[in-house]
Order: sequence, then structure tokens, then C-alpha cells
Amino acid sequence: MGVTGAGKSKFISHLSKTAVVGDDIKSCTTSISIHATFLDGLNIYLIDTPGFDDTTRPDTEILREIAVWLKKL
Repeated sequence: MGVTGAGKSKFISHLSKTAVVGDDIKSCTTSISIHATFLDGLNIYLIDTPGFDDTTRPDTEILREIAVWLKKL
């Protein structure tokens, strides 16, 4: 989790090659997504989340979406 443009999706894309990465400070990740990778003999699941200080939604809405998603696990 972090602010929009911090590099969350970029970091995930280096490991999984499946995350969509924006090219500016405008938010690109609009929903929570899981990206699987295999590293050092282990299956790893990276969770990409929308960023705070989003260009279209308030932080409370984003945090609520993450909390609801985590509760379903």
C-alpha cells in the first residue's frame, strides 16, 4: 500500500511481469489484483492495490475497498 505513483505496480511488474504500470502520476491501478510469481523455489503472490491520493477517489474509499477485500481472505 502507498500513495499513487510510489511504484507499487512497477515493483510487482519486475517480479511477475503481469502488473499494468502507469507512466505518470495519474492513477492507473483501479482495483486490487493478485500477481503470482515463482522465486527461489517458492510460489509468491503479490497484491497490487490502488494508491492513496488517487486522482479519482478519496482515501477512505480506497482503504474501505482494501479492508473488504482482505476480510474475504
